[in-house]
Order: sequence, then C-alpha cells, then structure tokens
Amino acid sequence: MKRVCCVLLASALLVSLARIGILPARADVSGDFIYTVSNSQATVTGYTGTAVDVTIPDTLGGYTVTAIGDAAFQSKSTIGSVRFGAGVKTIGENAFRWCSAMTKVSLDKVETIGAAAFYGCIKLSETNLNKTTLASIGNYAFYNCYKLDIDTIANSVTFLGQQAFGNCTALTRVFVGAGVTVMDAGVFQGCTALREVVFYGNITEIRLSAFSGCSALEMITIPGTVTAIGQSAFENCVKLPSVNIPGSVLSLGQAAFRNCTSLTAAVIGSGVVTVGNYAFFGCSALTNLTIGSSVQTIGYEAFSRCAALTAVTIPASVNAMTSGCFTDCTSLTQINVHADNTVYSSLNGVLFNKAQTALIAYPCGRAGSYAVPSGVTTLGDMAFYHCAGLSGITIPVSVTAIGSAVFADCDALASVALPGNVVSIGNSAFTDCNALTSITIPDCVTAFGDSMFRNCSNLVSADIGDGVTSLGYWTFQYCVKLTSVAIGNSVTSIGNEAFQYCSTLADVTIPAGVTSVGNLAFDHCTLLSAAHFLGNAPTLGTYVFRFCAPAFKVNYLYGKTGFTDPWYGYDTEIDISGYTYTVSGGKATLTGYSGPGGALMVPPAFGGYPLDAVGDNAFAYNPSLTSVTLPDGVTWIGQYAFKNCSGLASITIPGSVGAINHYAFDGCTALTSVSIPDSVTFIGDYVFNGCTALTSIAVGEANAAYCSRDGVLFNKAKTSLICYPAGKTGTYEIPDGVTNIDYGAFRYCAWLTGVTIPDSVDFIRYWAFHECTGLTSVTIPGGVYAVWASAFFMCSNLESVQIEDGVYGIGVNAFSMCPKLKTLVIGSGMTEIHDGAFRSCGALEGAYFMGDAPVTAGTDIFYHCADGFKVYYLNGASGFTNPWHGYETVCIDFAFSVSDGQAAVTGYTGTGTDIVIPGSLAGCPVTAVGGGAFRDNTALRRVVIPDSVLTVGNSAFRGCTGLTDVAIGENVERIDNYAFHGCTGLTEAAIPDCVTTIGYSAFGYCSNLENVTMGDHVQTIGTNAFESCGSLSALSLPDSVTSIGAGAFSYCSNLAGLNLGNGITAIGTSVFKGCSSLTAVDIPDSVQTVGNWAFAWCGAMTSLTFGSALTAVGDYAFYGCNGLGELTFPEGMQTVGSNAFNACTALNSAFIPATVTSIGTDAFLGCDGLVITGMAGSYAQTYAAANGIAFNALYLKAKTGSTCVIDEQNRLIYGLAPGIASLDDFVSAAQGYQLECQPGPSGFGTGSLALVKQGGAVMRTYTVLIYGDVNGDGNIDSGDAGLIVDYENFFITWDPAADAALYKAADLNGDGNIDSGDAGLIVDAENFMLTINQVTGLAV
Repeated sequence: MKRVCCVLLASALLVSLARIGILPARADVSGDFIYTVSNSQATVTGYTGTAVDVTIPDTLGGYTVTAIGDAAFQSKSTIGSVRFGAGVKTIGENAFRWCSAMTKVSLDKVETIGAAAFYGCIKLSETNLNKTTLASIGNYAFYNCYKLDIDTIANSVTFLGQQAFGNCTALTRVFVGAGVTVMDAGVFQGCTALREVVFYGNITEIRLSAFSGCSALEMITIPGTVTAIGQSAFENCVKLPSVNIPGSVLSLGQAAFRNCTSLTAAVIGSGVVTVGNYAFFGCSALTNLTIGSSVQTIGYEAFSRCAALTAVTIPASVNAMTSGCFTDCTSLTQINVHADNTVYSSLNGVLFNKAQTALIAYPCGRAGSYAVPSGVTTLGDMAFYHCAGLSGITIPVSVTAIGSAVFADCDALASVALPGNVVSIGNSAFTDCNALTSITIPDCVTAFGDSMFRNCSNLVSADIGDGVTSLGYWTFQYCVKLTSVAIGNSVTSIGNEAFQYCSTLADVTIPAGVTSVGNLAFDHCTLLSAAHFLGNAPTLGTYVFRFCAPAFKVNYLYGKTGFTDPWYGYDTEIDISGYTYTVSGGKATLTGYSGPGGALMVPPAFGGYPLDAVGDNAFAYNPSLTSVTLPDGVTWIGQYAFKNCSGLASITIPGSVGAINHYAFDGCTALTSVSIPDSVTFIGDYVFNGCTALTSIAVGEANAAYCSRDGVLFNKAKTSLICYPAGKTGTYEIPDGVTNIDYGAFRYCAWLTGVTIPDSVDFIRYWAFHECTGLTSVTIPGGVYAVWASAFFMCSNLESVQIEDGVYGIGVNAFSMCPKLKTLVIGSGMTEIHDGAFRSCGALEGAYFMGDAPVTAGTDIFYHCADGFKVYYLNGASGFTNPWHGYETVCIDFAFSVSDGQAAVTGYTGTGTDIVIPGSLAGCPVTAVGGGAFRDNTALRRVVIPDSVLTVGNSAFRGCTGLTDVAIGENVERIDNYAFHGCTGLTEAAIPDCVTTIGYSAFGYCSNLENVTMGDHVQTIGTNAFESCGSLSALSLPDSVTSIGAGAFSYCSNLAGLNLGNGITAIGTSVFKGCSSLTAVDIPDSVQTVGNWAFAWCGAMTSLTFGSALTAVGDYAFYGCNGLGELTFPEGMQTVGSNAFNACTALNSAFIPATVTSIGTDAFLGCDGLVITGMAGSYAQTYAAANGIAFNALYLKAKTGSTCVIDEQNRLIYGLAPGIASLDDFVSAAQGYQLECQPGPSGFGTGSLALVKQGGAVMRTYTVLIYGDVNGDGNIDSGDAGLIVDYENFFITWDPAADAALYKAADLNGDGNIDSGDAGLIVDAENFMLTINQVTGLAV
C-alpha cells in the first residue's frame, strides 16, 4: 500500500512539473529517477530520492542510460557519492551543482562534463579525471570545489573550459594531459594551494587569468608551443620564483605576471613582440630581467614597482614604450638602450628618444640632483615619477612641454625652476612633492593640468604666470602650508576643490578675467578672511568659501558689476585698501596706489570725501595697471601722475578735468589712444612723453583750448603742434599754418620715417624730435627762425639735413649725437650756431654753407665729427677763413640742397662758360637741376648734365641766351616748365629715352632750335612746350606720346614735316596754330578729337587725312588753311565745330558721312567752290541746303567691314563675293530709301540691278559687277570662259554702252581686250589655281 502511494505521488509530481515546463510532458519515471528517451537512449533528468550514495543504473525502462541531463541532481544536498552506469558518457550543465555533501564521484566511462556540472560541490575531494575516455571538461565544471585535489588530467581531454577548476583551493599539483592545447580563461584561477603545474601536451595559449591568484604556485614550465600569454594569466602568483617565456610566445598580455612578488628572474623570449600594460607590475623581488630581441612594444607601467630591479636593457627592436614603464622601480639606477635602436637611446643611464629631445624615464633608484641635457624639448609623462631620492632638477631653456605626473611623489625635490619656454604642463605634474616650498609658473605656460600641486604639504608660495588660462580641479588641494598665491591675469576659471584644505591661506586675489569658480574651491581654508575680486562677479559653485575664517568677506573693486550684499551668502564690501589719499577743504586727493593691476575704476569718494584730484605720482611706477577710469568730479591730474605705468593701455578722463600737468603720462608705453574732454584748458609740457604705442589723441569738438587732426594734438588755432603720437608710423606732413613745434612734440617717435615741415613754422622747440630713430633725412624750411636746443638730439639714423635759406639759428646740441649724419647743407642767412650743435656726428665729413659765415659760432660745433672734417663755402661768401673756428675750409662753385639723401643743384657762383654739373655733392647723388639754378646766365655756352640727374627743374636754364650746346643725361625723366625757355642760341635738343614729361614752355621761344629728337618714352608734352621755335623744320613724335598740351608747337613757322605717332588720342587747342610751312598732315587712327584752333593759319597745308577714330573737329581748327583742296571725314565722325574750315578758300570737295549730326556756324565760310558729298537724307544734305552749298547725294553705302565698292560715276557695285544671293550683307540704302535687287536671267551676278527707291519711285539704278562672271549667274566657271571665246570668234556681240559691266567682268588680265587670255584665267580660277580679286578685278 505504501509503495502504491509513493508511485501515485511521484506520478502526480511529474504531471505537475510537466505542466509548469520544468520537465517534458513525456518524462518517464523509474524508481527515484526521472528520465527521457531519445534514439533508444535514456537521459536522467531528475532525481527524487534521498540516498547518500547514488548509483546511476545502466538502464532505465529498458533503455541504456547514456547521459545525465542539465540540472538533473542540482542542489541535492543529501548525495555523498555518485557512481555512473557503464553507459553514461555525458554529464550535462549544472547536473550536480551545489550538491554540497558530495565527496566522491566516479567518472569511469564519462566523455563530456558539462558547464558547472559540479559547481559548488564544496566537499568533493575524489574523482578520477585520469580516465582515458574523458574528452571535455566544461566551463566552471568544478568551480568552488574547495576540497578537490586531482593529480592528472587524462591525455584524452582536449577541452578545459573557463574557470573549470577555479577556486579549487585544495588542488596542489596538476599534470595536464597531452590533449589540452588551450588553458582557457581562469581555468585554475584562485587555486591557492596549487604548487606545481606540468604540461604534457602542446599548449598554444594561456588565456585570461588562467593561473591568477595561484598564490602557492612555485613550479611551472611554459612549453615552447605557447604563442600567447593572456591578461592576468599568472597575476598574484606570489611564490613563483622565476619565469622563462619561450621564443614561441608572441604577445604577453596585460598584467600577465602582475604582483608575482617572489619572482626574481624573468626571461622574455626572442619571439615576444608585445609586453602588455602592467605585465610585471609589482614584481618587487625581480632583479634579473631579460627582454627579448623581438619585443617592439612595452606597455604602460609594464615593470612598475619592480623595487629590486637595478638595471634594464632595452633591445634594438623596441619602437613603442608607453609612459611609466619603470615607475616606482626604487632600486633602478640604469636604463640602457641597445645602440642599434632607432627610436630610443640612453644617456648616462637615462631613457630618451633617439634624437634625445624627449626625456622618457629617469631611474627611480638614483639620488641627488640631475641636469636635463640641453636640447631636450619634452619631459615625458611620469618621467621622474616617485624618484624619491631626487633632490634637485635643472631644466634647460630648450624644454617646452612637461608631461603628466612628471615629478609626482618626488618627496625630496625642494625646488624647481621652470625655464621661460615651457608652454604646457600636464596633470599631476608635481602632486605629492612634499619638500617643495615655492613654485613660479612662467608666463609662457598656457596649458596647465588638474591636480598640479595636490598634497604638496610644504608648499608656501605659488606664482602662476599670465599665460595660464585655467586652474584645474584640485590644483592646490591639501597644500596645508600655502600662505601666498598669485593667480595669473589670464586665468578665466578656477576648478572644483582647487584650494580645498589650504588651511593657512589667509588672503587671495581673484584676477579680473575669472568668470567661474568651481565647487568647494576654497573649502576649509580656515584662515582665509578675504577674497579680493578684480573683475566683474564670476559664477560661483556650491560651498566655494565654506569653513573659511569667521569674518570672511568678499572684496570687490568699484565699478565692477554683479556683486550684491550678501553675494552667494557672503558679506561684501568695496575694496579701497590699495589707495592712499589726503583731504583738504572737504575734498580728497589721491596720493598713491599699491593695489592690484588690471582694469581699474577709481571710486568717486574716499572716506566719505569726493575725489577732486589725482596727485603727483599717484599711480607712478605701477606696471600692472592695464586701464584706469577716473570718476566724474576729478578736476586735476598732477605731474607724473601715471609715470611709467608701462601696462596702461587705456585711460578714461572725465569731463570734469580742467588740467593735465607736466609729464602726467610719461613712459606709459602701452597707451594707444587718449580722448581729451572739452573741459580741459591746460595741458602741460611732455604730458605724453615716451608713450611709444600711442597712435591717436582725440579732443572734444567743443574744447576751447585744444583740437586734434588725424590724431595729432594742436592748440585750438592749429598754430602750435603740441604732441604727435609716438606710435604712429610712416611719414607726416605738418599742416601749413603751424608756427610752433612744441617741446618734445615728436619725441621718441621711433616709427616716424619722414616729416615735412611747412614754411609757416617759426620755431622748433627743445627736444622736439629727440630720438626719432626712424628719421633718415630732414629739411628745415626757410621760414623757421630757430631750431632750439636738442631738437634732433640722438636721431640715430638721420643721414641728411638740409637747412634752407633764411633760418637764423641752431641751438645747443640741436643735432648732437646723430652718428649716421653724413650730409649737412646750411642755407644762407644762418646767423647763429650754438655750442655742440653737431657734436658727435661721427659720419659727418663736411658741412656745406650756402651763404656767408654765421656771425655767432659756439664752441665744439662739429666736435667728434669724422676725421678730416671740412667746412665748404660758396665762391664769393664772406666771413670764412682757413681755418674757420679750427676747421679746414674749402671753396666751391655749385650751390645745392639735399633731401632724402639726394642732391639738387640750386645755383652756380663760378665764372666758367663750359661746365659739367657734378654727379654727386656732399656724398649725395645729384638727381636734379633745381628751379632757376642757371637762369639768365648769359655767359654759359656748354652744359653737361650728368646721368645721375632725373629732373631738370623749372626755369633751370631759362634765359641762357648764350647756351649753344646742352647734353642732357640719359636718365633724366622730366624736363620741367620753362627749363630751357628763351635759350635762343640752342640749335638742337636731344630728349633722352627716359624722359616721360616735357613741361610748360620748356623749350618755348628757342628761336634757333632746328632739330628736336624725342626718346621713345615721352608721354606728355606740356602747354606751349615748343612755342615759337621758328627754326624747327621737322617733327616726329614717338608712339609713346599720349598728351600734347595747348599751343605746344604753335607758331613754329618753319615746321614743314610732321609725324604725329600712334599714341595720342586728342590734338589740343592751338597745338600747331600758325605753323605756316606745314604742307601735309596725316592724323593717326588713335586721334578722336582735334581741338579748337589746332591747325589754324597753316596756310601751306594742301593735304589732310583724318584717322578712322575721329569723332570731332573743334572750332577754328583749320581756320585759314587756304591751300586745302579736299576733305574726307571718316565714318563715325559726329561734330564739326564753328568756323572749323573758315577761310579755306581752295576747298572744293568734302565728303561728310551720315554719322555727322552737328556742323557749327560758318564752318565752311569762304569756301565758295565747295561741293559736299554725303548720303541722301543725311544731316550734311540738310546743312548744305541751309547754307547754299552744292550737295552730291549718295544713295548707297558699303556696310562696315564689307569690301564692297560703290562706283557712283559709272553706277557700278563691285568687290562682291561670287555666289551671293543678294546685296544685303554688303550695302545699305540711305536713310528714308529702300534697296531692291533684281537678278538677271541666269541668277544674281554680273548685270543684276540694284534699285534705290523712295515711295515706289526709282531714284537711282546700279549694276552689279562680279569679275569673271560673264554669263551673269554669279559663278566663275567654264560657261563664262566659253562666252569669252565666242565673243573673240565673233559668234556673239556685245554693246559697249549697254554692256559696260559685262566688258569689265570679262577683261580679267586688264589689257583692254577680251580674248582667250581672259578665258584661260577663268578656267584657272575654276580649278583653284588662282583667285580673282573682286576689288581690283585682277587674277592673283
């Protein structure tokens, strides 16, 4: 009965399990076993019994049991042992998992053990894995079987799964059979008692954590078949004494032998290419290390914390090492590199790149100081990390980059001097440098990492340069002795916890550029009583000033925005701690400022008293100020108020200021512009002295005392130039009307390269141009009364000084110490030259005086000038002796002036008649013959102008009536107005090729000038240039001439031959007026207009040809040309001026095209026999009718571009192409008329008619002529030749009167006969052996 009940209960349980999906619905039960059948084989899928020793039967339900199914016995805590039937080959996944009482299992015939089959069988101690039937042990198969101690894994096993024996802590020795080739991930991980592993087979790979944590492992030999050792494969094998990695291994995984603390020797075989990150990290006993010759890559901290390692050699093959390879190797003193390595090198045991521009690793075991070699540009990441014995470091100026954690944990490093070229410093560069007491970051550093000085427990002061833009997270965290920090002006953000726990920091200044301060930035700075903000309020994070001093306040500068009281919960107040002031009459005067730099807005009141004045020297010598805004109410800016504020770039002066006193902004070298308000009535001397960046001074329009022009400061009347901004560049022309150049007006204007001083200037005051080092030449005009003392003192590049006639005096040291001055010309009228005027002008070899000797001459005028210095004076000058005031004198004939290192001859005091103008004077090339230089020198006969001369000036030789011969230098470019005017003895003028301009009346009234030769570059001939040169007979203008001035050749009465060239576009007024011998004029195609009176009174002119571009003829243009017989105006002509051809009494024919639309009054007055020819219906016909002039009407005209010829006399049209169909492309009818073509019987050809009609009436008939087309079909062929032969043999006859066109078409050889010769030409033309010119009718 009891058995029946059990069976019923078991059946009910199976049904229930099947319904919920745990067992298949068809599971069978046999005793305590639940099983399924497939392919006549049984698989145990469950067990309901409670037996301790379980034997799996050989059969169930008559079927051989071959497998234990997944989870079949899982969590059966009563089972103590299992024996399998003879047929069981497979044990499924989780089959006996967590059978926590199981101690023994027999695997006699088992082939496959599934994943986690015995997982957590914590008492399992016996099993027989040496059975030769076993082939596969799955993942986690015996994981956490703490009591299991196996000896041998059978040779038949080919697969050992991941963590198969993981945490089998009783396992002491394993012999791995020959069938296993891969030691999978974690296969023996955590087997803490495992002492020995022996491989019998060809293991090819040891994977991730295969033996990790085998803390008792002492003996293992890695077979020569292994190609890869995976990540953490032997990590924490703390008793492993040595390892020999065979040459078969190619890669050594990350942390492969990490923390193998008993490892004393390691040989990395010759096949290994990569040593992974942390590969031998923490192998603290490692003393012998051999890195194989094939290794190319050594990973991050691969040998870090190998504390016993003293030396290491990097083979030639290594080409990549990440940072920190040897960090914390506290005994390491030598890192050597094979000489053949192409990437790395070693210098004195320190690791560098090959070029030794990057220091990669410094051995941690060294003590003392180290000097980084010159030429190194980079200190690599962790290069000196934890070099605990490093007490000093010298970094050369070549270094530009310092990597992350470079000096971290260098406990003995007390000081570091960073050179001035470092640009970047990486994260944690100085973290935990506990001996470091101070640090200065130079301005060149722009990149600045996090945690830079974290935990530098003895750091007292830090100065962050102006290149750094951000203080990162934890920058000074836990710097518990930090009392002083200067944050650079470029910093815009302060990171989280940047100064947290800086418990001795009492005061901090936040630069103006900071826009954000991070969370807890100054948390627990328990002595911090004030934070001074120099800019507008930044954004604060949370708890920024938490646990600071009890009375902590936020101080901010007047005028800065965003602050409230309280602000983020902190008390605030305006900061005036940097100011000193006095009070008088209820008003405050600033007397000093020692506060922070940057942009400063001065408060309007101090101690409750309104600010009235900025006192003398109040802000002097404060280079960190960048801008200052003075408040309304200030009326006075004292002397030297801002002296040498070298960083001051901007100053705001309020509209209340009335006076700016002497030297107020002296030496403000960054100041670029200044605005002077309307209120200012007094500006002292030298106010902007030494402001070398100043480019603009602006003055309010309503200011009654001062004004500015182009940024230059003047008095209101613009008669006194007060200050020229020293930062302006280039040249400057002082406005006319200025009479005074004030004290120091141009002082220190180093970029002023040239100045033009007008004649209106009376005085050049003290120091006016002192140290204008860009000036190379200066001309003092004759209107200047005196050049005051030191006016041009120390103009170190000044080479040339011209003092013009009329200057009265030169002051003490006026041009002293101008060491490059080599040319000095002093004009007439100089009366006083004072002491040392040209002292120490070491290049000056001579002074040239153009007048009498000065009445007053001080001492040492030319002291310390060049050896052999001389004084030169003009022939006839008085007062000079030899010596004169101790200087040798020389008399000269040529007066001259100099400018920009070039001389111009201005006069001649000699008596010679034949002269050669010198090519240089006072060491300067003579480039000009000045205005009037030789004027009215009637004794002059011959002159040679040197090739150095570029310009012959106005009236240079005017009135030199005896001058017969002049040789003009070949480089002359310009002959100016009146240059040779009235030189009546001159017969020839050869204008050199370089001349481009001939000025007004340059050769006017040279009455004996017969021949003019013009060079090929003349472009402009000025007004009256050759007027009344009555002997000039011929003229040829080069094509370069583009402009001829009015009257240029007027009244050249002997001019008979004229070539106008092809460059001019207009012939101006009266150009050839009165050229009474001119016979023929050919106006070139370039000319568009002929001006008024251009050829008037050219009575000998008989021939006139107009160019194709002509559009207008001016009034009286050809007046009185009474020899002119006929005219043809070109197509495109538009205007004929009044009286244009008046009194042209011989004019009998004029063709006027239809384009002419205007003919002026009396244009043809006096032309009594004139017949005008023009198009019917044109303006010309209307004009002729209105003025009683005969008109010959034309009805057809050839179209532009056509070769067509219209023979009005014979009414023929020819010049046409054979084979045409009409005349539309060749001719057009007059306006208002229609053209009608009538082909002949054979087509359109010779004999065809062109009828010109008006309103249906035929006005004129023309006959078409095509040479060679005899039969009138428009073609030239054998048919035409045949007609000629017939005519020659009298087979046909032609009427010479009626068939005129036919006769012309047939007579091709032009002999007057029509015969076989003409026929032969037609045959040749047909066969392309010749062509027939349709204009001439001749065969070609």
